[in-house]
Amino acid sequence: MPTPLPNELRSRVVEAFNEGLGSLTEIANRFCVSISSVHRWTRLDELYGDFSPNPHGGGPVKLIADTNLDKIPALVEEKPDRSIRELTAEWNLRNAHSVSRAVMGRALLRAGLSFKIRHFVQVNATAIMFDKRKKTI
Repeated sequence: MPTPLPNELRSRVVEAFNEGLGSLTEIANRFCVSISSVHRWTRLDELYGDFSPNPHGGGPVKLIADTNLDKIPALVEEKPDRSIRELTAEWNLRNAHSVSRAVMGRALLRAGLSFKIRHFVQVNATAIMFDKRKKTI
């Protein structure tokens, strides 16, 4: 998602419209913004006197909280040969809430681990492990 346009640009657009320097279309073309943005900013200025962007919503809630990330390396060390499906199944057995394989994959990355064929390895240049028996694509 792109970042919001700066307040300085918004104020120049609203100021130009309020001074009657052109129609919505002309002002939008002049400042290289969309017509709907000019309309929205001028309407917000009329209604609330403020046209600044709303704060970021924060995103979805993490199903494996940061406080539980320390459990993942311990789970991996117990049996490093587990697939991500097996790791997810074991996590779901041991914890109150179930997670999907995608959630487990994101949690592995946040814990500093990556998944390669059937190996979980620490993410850094010196700890990359290759399995000679299996070909990677």
